[in-house]
Amino acid sequence: MDVFKKSNKKGSQGIGTLIIFIALILVSAVAAGVIIQTGNELQSKSLAISSQTQAKLVTFVTVDSLHAYDTSNGGITGGVDNISANIRVGTQIEDIKLEDLTVQMFTQHGSQTLVYSGDSNFSETEFGVRYLTNGGNPALQGYLTGRDVVILEFTSMYNLTERDQGSIRFTPRDGLALGVEFYLPGAMTGRVTRLYP
Repeated sequence: MDVFKKSNKKGSQGIGTLIIFIALILVSAVAAGVIIQTGNELQSKSLAISSQTQAKLVTFVTVDSLHAYDTSNGGITGGVDNISANIRVGTQIEDIKLEDLTVQMFTQHGSQTLVYSGDSNFSETEFGVRYLTNGGNPALQGYLTGRDVVILEFTSMYNLTERDQGSIRFTPRDGLALGVEFYLPGAMTGRVTRLYP
């Protein structure tokens, strides 16, 4: 009889040890899962912050406002009405040569690409620039410096009506492109319509 009692006692001790061992494995697995999930969240947040920081450091153009002119007929008439953007250098890293700046407008009707005309004249394929700061005198002609605010103007190639939407992308030769989305309001009765912000 003593032999059976000893073996039963050892068996119950072995089962208890096995239960504790399995519990430790489960706790370790849950802890590892929490650590992996936290690591993934931190990685995602750090990537988002680094891309935002890079955009601030590399994107040189900042758009203050976007307007359309001669819109009292309820829309923007292609080939006639012009769009203007007040822009400036977003950071003080370096100046922008306006010849190296490309402007693209995208709408549901199509897209148009514009390059600098060399002065304030503008069309459907070229944008003109008027300097606002220093009484219209640029710090350096043909450049956008940290001390300049300019009005960039061009003519829309497409007819846009109330509630249409689109985007304009400003791409310097060095750096990231800056895109600005715009929406035409539901009632365009004034001569000037603010598109952004």
